[in-house]
Amino acid sequence: MENYAGSYGNISADPLFCDPAIGDYHLQPESECQPANNSCGVTFGALTGTCDDFSPPAAVTELTATGGFRKVTLKWTAAAESDLDGFEIYRARWHDESGASVYPEYDDHEGAIIPTRPQTRDAAVQSDEWNLAGTIDSGGEEFIDSVSQRGVYYYELFAFDVDGNFSEPATDVVRATSYWLGDVAGPEGYDGKVDVADLTRLASGYGAIPTDVETYDPELDVGPTDDFSVHGIPVTDDYVGFDDLMIIGLNYGEAGPYRDPPAASESALRLVWVRTAERSWTLRLAEPFPALKGIRLTAVLPETPDVQVSGGDLIEQQDDPVFLQNADRQGLNIGLAVMGQSVGWQGEGNLFTIILPPELAPALLDVGELTLVVRDVTNNPLDFVLSQQEEASAVPLPTYYRLGENYPNPFNPMTKIAFDLPKDQRVRMAIYDLRGRCVTTLVDERLPAGRHEAVWQGTDSRGEKVSSGVYFYRLIAGPFTQTKSMTLIK
Repeated sequence: MENYAGSYGNISADPLFCDPAIGDYHLQPESECQPANNSCGVTFGALTGTCDDFSPPAAVTELTATGGFRKVTLKWTAAAESDLDGFEIYRARWHDESGASVYPEYDDHEGAIIPTRPQTRDAAVQSDEWNLAGTIDSGGEEFIDSVSQRGVYYYELFAFDVDGNFSEPATDVVRATSYWLGDVAGPEGYDGKVDVADLTRLASGYGAIPTDVETYDPELDVGPTDDFSVHGIPVTDDYVGFDDLMIIGLNYGEAGPYRDPPAASESALRLVWVRTAERSWTLRLAEPFPALKGIRLTAVLPETPDVQVSGGDLIEQQDDPVFLQNADRQGLNIGLAVMGQSVGWQGEGNLFTIILPPELAPALLDVGELTLVVRDVTNNPLDFVLSQQEEASAVPLPTYYRLGENYPNPFNPMTKIAFDLPKDQRVRMAIYDLRGRCVTTLVDERLPAGRHEAVWQGTDSRGEKVSSGVYFYRLIAGPFTQTKSMTLIK
């Protein structure tokens, strides 16, 4: 107890009653006031004094960083505290030994250093890596940091109260780029948008690796990102290809704010691989699928400059630009995407046609020899069904039902399942777990006679990744039913 003497008698207060959130304590009279003549008879109410506050505010939560053109926008949530006074924001960047930005190669840059996270505000102040980006008062929960130099920037935020106490770091580590991924060209350099000039530069370097000194452009190596989104951090792979095309396609146009993507389809994407002549094949979108964004088709062929790739009629129907190019490395490596934020393919029809030179066997392009990667308007993989048809009747139709072994097996994250239909048939193919519960349905529609292929991305009916383990796939087609097992590994 601490005693305080006054003209009204002795008053005692327990320091444990100090309220650090308010910064004061209340003194209760020890007894009634008893002046010398004993005539007062009045009980006094609480008196107030001051105490030191050593309790820091709570760390902010839900801290996010979103990149933009020469800026990074931070947002967060702060606890409601009466003595909260403001926030200090500290910035560091992915750098080399001299402290310079390692744009654009980042993890491929020799000697690249990720800044060490400060555990206290004092550590941030004393660090050579971290600098104070700004201070705002307690009423704000957003900060725009202007940064002119390109790079990946890391942020820490500390809340402080009226007594100068600082919180622990924010609960989340955040980082962002200070530019739009894909903005690599303009009349006077970077212009804050991804447009035809950037797409032209991509076409010049598509399929290039660092040893291609005349065509490789490290600024185009923007994909994949760490979360496959346009706001992610580039995971550079020394190759300009489909992952880079997808990021640039998603950012195409006046970058940000982003439009909402089209609603997800309840049915699987249907693609048809049509043999239109002895050495000519066409990839066809069988029915509208607005969530479709891009396709990569590869096949192992002898290297030859004579494989012809041309766009189909569906490309001409699009309102937005379309990128189609064969990387022409190790056979066939075609990248196709429609440009624009949240823009998918409209309508149905032929996407592109491939013509093989006479010296290559047509069977090299049978559906089982192809590998397809299909992405939606948010750059997530899509389940799809790939069917093979013969317009020229060059190959006879199957004469019996067949469910093939999935390939690869074990797999992660994608596997293909081939099946044959001797006639037009309503088909259902579903995935089940060990308890017999349906995980997702890959096919539930009428398909023409021929060879078909379903692709499972290792997700359930909600698009969530499933756990590793043994799963079963079952094909039901008219009188035919068969079930086989497969193993997903992580």
